[in-house]
Amino acid sequence: MGNKESLEGVKDRASQKFKRKTTKKDMTDALLDQPWRRSSWIPQEVHRKKQDLLRRITQYVPVGGVLPKARILLIGQVGVGKSSFVQSASLALGSSYQTMPGSAQYKSHQVKDTDGTALKFILSECRGLEPMGSGGIRTEDVANILKGHVGVSFQFKALQPGHNGKGFKRNPLLADKVHCLVYVLEAATMGDISQSLQKKIKAIQEQADELGIPELVLLTKVDEACPAVQEKLTEIYWSKSIAEKTQHVAELLDIPISHILPVKNHPRSRPDPSTDILVLTALYRMLHSADGFLEDLN
Repeated sequence: MGNKESLEGVKDRASQKFKRKTTKKDMTDALLDQPWRRSSWIPQEVHRKKQDLLRRITQYVPVGGVLPKARILLIGQVGVGKSSFVQSASLALGSSYQTMPGSAQYKSHQVKDTDGTALKFILSECRGLEPMGSGGIRTEDVANILKGHVGVSFQFKALQPGHNGKGFKRNPLLADKVHCLVYVLEAATMGDISQSLQKKIKAIQEQADELGIPELVLLTKVDEACPAVQEKLTEIYWSKSIAEKTQHVAELLDIPISHILPVKNHPRSRPDPSTDILVLTALYRMLHSADGFLEDLN
C-alpha cells in the first residue's frame, strides 16, 4: 500500500505542476541549445517519414523466413501506458487490433492492416514490475514468458512460480518465445523508481541477457514531464527534462541512450503527425531489434 500511495503522490505532484499556465520563460528554460537526438519536424519531412514507416511496418516479415510473426513483450506497471501504446500504434497505422485470450497479468494483441489483414508481429504486455501483493508476477514467471512456456490458459501463482501446470508449454516453439523485450516506464515518475523495482528490473535483465533477447525502453507520457513538450511535442529532442530522464534511465538500467524511445500516447481523438512519428518510430525499432535477435540465432 505504501508503494502505491507514493507513486500516486508523485503523479499528483506532476499533475499539479502543469496545471498553472506555462510562461515564455518556462519554455525557454526547459530547452537545450542543441537537440539531444536529431530529427526533422518539417511538415514535408514528417509526411515522408511517416509514409516510409507505414510501408516498412505493414510490409514487415520476420527475417530468415522461419518465423510467422515476431513477438514483442511490453513489460511495466499498471497505468504506465502499455495498452495505450498498442492503441496508439493501431491509430497511427490507421488500422485496428484484436486482443487474444489471456489474463490480467499477461495478454497479447494482434495488430491488423487497414484491410483487416493480420500484420506479422504480436504485441504482448505483462504486468511484471508490480510487487507480488499488487498484481505483479515473479521474475521466474517473466522468464517463462520470455522462453515461450506461457500459454493462453497459464495460471500465474502468487506463492510459487508456475511450472508444468495448466497452460505451461514444455517444448515451446521459436514463435512462442519473446524476440524483443521493452520496459515501459513513465517519464514523469522516473526519479522515484524504488530500490525494489530496480532490483526486479535487474533480475529480468539478467534473464533476457542470458537468452540473448534485445532490450529497449519505452519512455511514455513525455508531455506530462516537460512544459515545453506539453505545449509543443516537436520540442521533445530539445527538452532538458526529457534529455535528463533519458540519461537517468540509461544509467539506471545500463542501456544505451539510443535504446530509449520517448513517446506520447494518442488521446481518444484523431491522431496527429508528430505523435504518429514517435509511436511508429518506436514500433519499427522494436521490429528491427527482433530481427537482430533472429539473425543472431541463425
